[in-house]
Amino acid sequence: MDIDALKAAKRAAKEAFSDIEGVQGFGIGDNVVRAYVKNHEVARELPAEIDGVTLECVVVGEIVAAES
Repeated sequence: MDIDALKAAKRAAKEAFSDIEGVQGFGIGDNVVRAYVKNHEVARELPAEIDGVTLECVVVGEIVAAES
């Protein structure tokens, strides 16, 4: 899969799912778009693919900014 298709799918996922509580962010992996989520319950709310690209959920817990 070409990088342009992956980038487009990542943008679509960000637009579609960023407002869901517990979705922490998005990235691109080996021919997949990754959704970084707080827990398995959030992962179950997301589809298996977006725009024909596999959406892989990665449970990372809650991400918070570190104090400096």
